[in-house]
Amino acid sequence: MSRKEVRKMAIQEMKRIGYAVMIAKSGKFAKKYASSAPYHLFFTRVENSQETHNQQFSITFSEILDRSLGEIVNSLHLTFMVDVKWLYLQYLLAGQRTNMTILCKHRTYHEELNENVTIIKVEGQRDQFSSHHANIMILQYKDGIRVIVSTAGLYSVDWENRTQGLWISPHLPYLPESAKLSDGESPTGFKKDLERYLSKYEQPALTQWIYAVQMADFSDVNVFLVASVPGIYEAVEANFWGYRKLAHVLSCYATLPDAQWPIVAQSSGVGCFGLFENWLLKDIIWCMSKETSKDSKNHPQFQFIYPSIENYKQSFDCQHLITPLSYKAENHSKQQWLESYLYQWKATRTGRDCAMPNIKSYTRISSDSKSIPWFVLTSANLSKAAWGSTKQYKGYSIGNYEAGIIFIPKFITGTTTFPVGEEKTPGTDVPVFPIPYDLPLSKYESGDSPFIDKFNEDEIFLHSFVLYIIKDLKKKIEKRHKNTKKKSREAPEDNTSDTKKTRQMSTESNDFTNNNQQNIGDSRSSLKNSEKDSNSITFGMKYFMHTYQVFDSKKLRKKARKMAIQIMKQIGYAIMVVKPGKFAMKYASSVPYHLFFTRVENSEETYNQQFSITFSEILDHSLGEIVNSLHLTFTVDVGWLYLQYMLAGQCTDMTILYKHRICPCHEELSKNITVIKVNGHEFSSHHTNIMILQYSNGIRVVVSTAALYSDDWKNRTQGLWISPHLPSLSESANPDDGESPTDFKKDLVRYLSKYEQPALTQWIRAVQMTDFSDINVFLVASVPGIHEADEADFWGQRKLAYVLSRFATLPSDAQWPIVALSSGVGCFGSKFESGLLQDITWCMSKETSKDSKNPSHFHQWKATRTGRDRAMPNIKSYTRISPDSKEIPWYLLTSANLSKAAWGSSKQYGYSIGNYEAGVVFIPKFITGTITFPIGGEEDTDIPIFPIPYDLPLSQYESGDDPFVDEFVNSLRFRRAIKK
Repeated sequence: MSRKEVRKMAIQEMKRIGYAVMIAKSGKFAKKYASSAPYHLFFTRVENSQETHNQQFSITFSEILDRSLGEIVNSLHLTFMVDVKWLYLQYLLAGQRTNMTILCKHRTYHEELNENVTIIKVEGQRDQFSSHHANIMILQYKDGIRVIVSTAGLYSVDWENRTQGLWISPHLPYLPESAKLSDGESPTGFKKDLERYLSKYEQPALTQWIYAVQMADFSDVNVFLVASVPGIYEAVEANFWGYRKLAHVLSCYATLPDAQWPIVAQSSGVGCFGLFENWLLKDIIWCMSKETSKDSKNHPQFQFIYPSIENYKQSFDCQHLITPLSYKAENHSKQQWLESYLYQWKATRTGRDCAMPNIKSYTRISSDSKSIPWFVLTSANLSKAAWGSTKQYKGYSIGNYEAGIIFIPKFITGTTTFPVGEEKTPGTDVPVFPIPYDLPLSKYESGDSPFIDKFNEDEIFLHSFVLYIIKDLKKKIEKRHKNTKKKSREAPEDNTSDTKKTRQMSTESNDFTNNNQQNIGDSRSSLKNSEKDSNSITFGMKYFMHTYQVFDSKKLRKKARKMAIQIMKQIGYAIMVVKPGKFAMKYASSVPYHLFFTRVENSEETYNQQFSITFSEILDHSLGEIVNSLHLTFTVDVGWLYLQYMLAGQCTDMTILYKHRICPCHEELSKNITVIKVNGHEFSSHHTNIMILQYSNGIRVVVSTAALYSDDWKNRTQGLWISPHLPSLSESANPDDGESPTDFKKDLVRYLSKYEQPALTQWIRAVQMTDFSDINVFLVASVPGIHEADEADFWGQRKLAYVLSRFATLPSDAQWPIVALSSGVGCFGSKFESGLLQDITWCMSKETSKDSKNPSHFHQWKATRTGRDRAMPNIKSYTRISPDSKEIPWYLLTSANLSKAAWGSSKQYGYSIGNYEAGVVFIPKFITGTITFPIGGEEDTDIPIFPIPYDLPLSQYESGDDPFVDEFVNSLRFRRAIKK
């Protein structure tokens, strides 16, 4: 398989799971890296900030692995948190495949690993509050290594919409075999420091990596490594770690300014300092300033950038109810003196204002905000655990593993400072040093406070909960699938012809077995408490269903929409997003047909089509605020449906009648949702898809071919008709008032009454008290049962025949072929004439005799014109088309496949129908006042082209091709199972 194919496969898999796909052009990073000299400092690209996508210092993870830097033969990853699947896909995205050794504190999942991946959990920190917080990569090539020091963990969320920093070393070639292990040192002692750090893990798996470092030439490295390792240190060893190491480097190599240059610290977490400023003043400020005495009162000003609550509220993370920020409310209550040092996170200049910082940095900045004497990029937050503290009788104590880089001008630019303003320093060639935040700094606004854990406690817990219940849900689905397989193997085989025929009569009923396994993507972890798990899914859905009961403002609707998008991403649902509040205009332009096809996720051509639609558009606020809704459907995923309402900023009561529910756990429902299973014969089906949306001043009816679950609205061709707004009649009106010219109202009341469901009484009344006079289509429905006499003409093929014979101008000869399109085929028997011709063909033609003969031909699904060639049709439609493919005399959109169960058949004991079905018939006389609809050629200015989903003329099957049958996909599944 080529690298291009592997890359494509990785992208598809990432989309399926719900990872953000951060794509950069492959093979180009070496050039970007060269232009980053002399600092080689990068910030992660922010997915939701287009401004960052083309910045010279912006980077995606796969760029680090880009083949332009060399073929990776081995890799080491030291990190706080890892999602192995995400990391593996990043390598595939870059066209690399290699052995990986990963040392981590947390794993988002504990999936089975490939043989080339070794994971070691870092234990042995000093206490529960310690952490393995370092993020270091070493990439090994055939001819050398490369070291990366980063602030980001190895999981998707940390690389999407946060501000992260990383330093990437030059290629470090191997020393000759005759070289000493101490050769190839950098001017900064980086090699020795890295070797010392790796040795502290005391991990046999790192022996080869320590040797690889020893055998590499680090002479081109111009930065210092500053690391922390848990332990108690005394004497000389104390100067190797934490703030002591930083103090040593700065005092020896940096040209430190006077106290007028403030120290600027920036981090995503805040530790516990206590009631007084002792640690901050005597340890941190001391180590970063020129003064050697800890008692000096003339210390520099200290400024601390940490996001405020308002900063967080405006962030991308807040939209998704996640955060990298960590500051305990209990700690803040004991150290409110810190507020006098606090500054907001502002990064407008770099396009990262809304990208919460997980980057940690420390520096000193000149009074005019144009120069810095040094810069630290590190994983270390402002805490004693990260930097260390001196304790009486105990020595110098450090709690965490941390790693960072110190940039000193003397070793990089040969100057005493780096320029940080908008322009280079006049008279020098020194490039501007990339600072992630805006200068000058911005103090907190009056009344604002630092972000603390308690501020977002409920939302953060909830988000974490949702991420991990997905895992539980997936297990339940897999378990149920295995049980179903087991039962099917154990069940005795039924070879009777009657059973076979009955099963074929309702292929859609059996389709559920194939469709009900949703692609629930592997979720992504985003919180430090990612080890938490939950066995309950019911609480999660219930929480969401009760959280936003009323969307009474634009702001609340926007919040609900953002939350819905995030949840859908985590679960793995396709996010079919369109601009809210615009559908009324699209609907108005769909006159006179009001016929739509679902947008196809993988076909961008369908995105901007006037007749393309997403589910949430049906619920759009521009059509009105929904106060109640009825859904009749084949299959429902209640969670998905509820999220669609959230996406549209609607929250209302729902009554759902269904045949199947997708969620195997049958989640506990909110009080505003009622679900009723439609029972019947095991081989008949409730196949209808009808919605009635109730507003304060009327209703709207939607007849569709798509069921209420994600897959049916993603990459399939579906059709739906949406009625105009149907206003309520006056209280004094009779239920028979407000009928349409097509008797749609009467037919809908009759259909709903057939369910004999008390829950539908209010809906029947709602229909009766509505004015349907603007409806210009006919309702054609099927209801299970044996129908006799006049009753037979109300349902199935008999109803269609009745409508066509009375209201359609049928062609005078048989040259206008009948064209049927469906996604399922029933059992017609061995003789064509007795199965299809006598009932279906007869009801759709002018001839009254059932003895006419007409050849039958299969034709392919082709829909290039509408961008739906690869979107398999679940739409069902029937029509007749003129020989020149330019006109049709009528058109039927329906849920009814070409089967006796759907349309009905005459038996000895009467007219028999097996399924509930529903569709609408478009008759020109009632819509355009003509006898045909135009479907091809140039558009008449007065009569719009009728939207046909497939290409014309039709295409017959190629030689040797056959219709799709169930056994074909079953054999594919079997082959895939064998491969696995």
